[in-house]
Amino acid sequence: MATSILTLLNDQQLSLTDVSRDSGIGLSTLSTAIKRPVETWSLRIINGLAKSLFMKPGDLVDEIQDLPYQLMINDQKQTIQGVYIANKSDYMNIKFVVKSTAMEGWQPEAQDIRRLRTESEDKNSIRKQRAQSILSEEQ
Repeated sequence: MATSILTLLNDQQLSLTDVSRDSGIGLSTLSTAIKRPVETWSLRIINGLAKSLFMKPGDLVDEIQDLPYQLMINDQKQTIQGVYIANKSDYMNIKFVVKSTAMEGWQPEAQDIRRLRTESEDKNSIRKQRAQSILSEEQ
């Protein structure tokens, strides 16, 4: 769920007047902008708000823009969330884990997939050894 820009400002004890003063953007311009969808805001507005909130503009947009989660898996390119996994076996195992846990509500991002890939490539991984021992016990 996206956070409202006014909620972020209130949490930091900031008003649009403060943002206007800090950024040099007219108060009426800010007032008009925040009534419109985030997608229509200019970079100047986003940068001004981010500066007052001591945030990076991209982080601010991520916080206030409500984007639906999408799990992106490409079997031809062997990518999950845009992360390439060279080893086909590792790719299939990670894909299975990701799809299974995504159905339970996990929403992995690229950094999560990179962590899983690193873990699967580590031959001395305690988790990997434990999983393999469990699988061999079942057979």
